[in-house]
Amino acid sequence: MFRTCPTDIVCVSTYPPSHELVTLAALKLALKAILVEKPLGHSVASGRRILEAVKQRRIPMAVPHGLMVKRCPLEIIGRTKNGEIGELKLVEIQSPGWDILNAGIHWLNFAVNLNGQSPAHSVLAACDKTTRTFRDGMQVETVAVTYVQMANGVRIVIQTGDTIRSNGRETERHSGSSVTGCPPRLSLSARRKDSPTAPVSQSRSILVTAVRAVTTHLPVGSLGPSDPSGYL
Repeated sequence: MFRTCPTDIVCVSTYPPSHELVTLAALKLALKAILVEKPLGHSVASGRRILEAVKQRRIPMAVPHGLMVKRCPLEIIGRTKNGEIGELKLVEIQSPGWDILNAGIHWLNFAVNLNGQSPAHSVLAACDKTTRTFRDGMQVETVAVTYVQMANGVRIVIQTGDTIRSNGRETERHSGSSVTGCPPRLSLSARRKDSPTAPVSQSRSILVTAVRAVTTHLPVGSLGPSDPSGYL
């Protein structure tokens, strides 16, 4: 394909196990830029080889993270940085039905940006693969917990997997995050009611609330089911 259809920019959006092969082949062209879908590769080693190959070509590279261009999470980040919840202490993320590699990296990127790009001090993860869950051509965890301690002391906890419950919910697929300051609290939750016929954009809604105290609520923006810019 590359021989018959030379191009200036390539978007690699195949399954992750093939990213390295396709990217290295694309880099043999006289490219001006390249986009590689997340995750970069099916392993850390593969992702690093892709990055090194692109660096050697000295061309721009992009990895899309849609969560970071939507109004709702950007407002959460902005209001947290402005100190509206006090000092940031904890970011807790629940992502039922998904795994670290596919969905967790979106949430981790969000949490790192929320924390002002502070470097990680340590990372601890526990994964269960007993039921052999496969997604996008890769074996992923059935359930996992990832714990990140940032250099500034903020904790990030990400819960992913097929069998986890979002705050105890069993009948509804529900993903979201909770951002805790001292003493206030800011919460973002995204609810999805699956439908075999409805498009994803019609089957999701957003509920965003900043809680100053137990009985006082401050809305974040005006996001709702009719506002597509807030969908995750």
